[in-house]
Amino acid sequence: MDKTPFFVINLEKLKPRDIKDLKRFICTDLNLDEILSIAMEKKHYRGIQEIFKNEIENPSDEFTSFFAKQMTEKRMTSAVLDEFRNYIKKSFKEIINDLAYEKITSIKNNL
Repeated sequence: MDKTPFFVINLEKLKPRDIKDLKRFICTDLNLDEILSIAMEKKHYRGIQEIFKNEIENPSDEFTSFFAKQMTEKRMTSAVLDEFRNYIKKSFKEIINDLAYEKITSIKNNL
């Protein structure tokens, strides 16, 4: 057993995907192999999301270097990494804001 649960539902912040996942636990439809598969997927999703969140908030040297090497031919010194780390942080904020704005606009237009 894992130390952290693979499926947690916050009834105050219920999401459509939570309801979909919860339906898989109905006694008449219970499929243990499917639940184990879902548990493994959710474990990996959560891990990837946590890594991604950490890289957005505080890009590692490896992550920063990945982008910097595609943008410049400069040697990857601390100064260059710090410069690109700031670019990455700002870029992620802008991307997230743009995606949120597009989603909100789409929802408003469909009402």
